[in-house]
Amino acid sequence: MHIALFGGSFDPIHCGHITAATRLIERCGMDRVVIIPAALPPHKRGRQIASFSDRRAMIELAIHAHPDLVLCDIEGRREGPSYTIDTIESLLAFYRPDDVLHLVMGSDAFVELDTWKDWERILTSISLLVIQRPRNDQPSETQCDRTIHFLQQVLQYSGPESEEPSAVPVWVHTHRLPIRIVEIDALPVSSSEIRRLLRSGSSIQGLVPTAVESYIVERGLYRS
Repeated sequence: MHIALFGGSFDPIHCGHITAATRLIERCGMDRVVIIPAALPPHKRGRQIASFSDRRAMIELAIHAHPDLVLCDIEGRREGPSYTIDTIESLLAFYRPDDVLHLVMGSDAFVELDTWKDWERILTSISLLVIQRPRNDQPSETQCDRTIHFLQQVLQYSGPESEEPSAVPVWVHTHRLPIRIVEIDALPVSSSEIRRLLRSGSSIQGLVPTAVESYIVERGLYRS
C-alpha cells in the first residue's frame, strides 16, 4: 500500500487541502492519504493557532465523505514541538514493512527544508511528494523555478526522470530517496486568507467544507 503523509497546521483545513489530497490518489497512485495536524509547529512559534482539538475536529468533519483520507493525531499525543522527523520515524515503525510511505510537502515549505530539524535524515528515510500549482498558473518568477533550483543546487538531485511522458517526474539522488514534483490544480486559497476573511466578518463559503464552516461559526473561531 502506498501511503501519503500530509502534515500541516490545518488552521483551518480548507477545500484546497482536500483537493490536493484527492489528487495525490488520482495522479500519484496513493492508496491512502493520512492527514497529520501539527500540535506545536516549530516554524509558527509566536503565532496563536486554534487548539489541537478544534483543528482535529475540523479535519474529521472535512474528510468524513472521503474514505481514502484518514486522520492521524500522533503529534497531539506527543509533548513538545512537532518535528517531522519524529513523526516519520514513528509511522515507519507503525506501518507494515511492505507499506510504502511518502511525505507530502507544499513547494513553499519544501524550499525551506534545509532549515528543518534533521532534514538530511528526512531525505534518507522517506520519499517526498512536493505539491505545487501548474506552471501556467504562476507569476513570471515562478515557484516552480525556485523548487527546481533548490532541488539541483541545494539538495543536489538530478533529473527529472520518468518512464512515461505523462507520469509524475522523479528526481533522484545517489544516496537519498526520490522526490516527485506534483502539479495540482487545487483551489488557490490559504488558511491565512481564510482567517483574515473571518476576522473582517467576510464570508468563507466555498473555501472550506460546509461542515467546517458551521463548526467555525458555532465555536467562534478566528474572530480576533
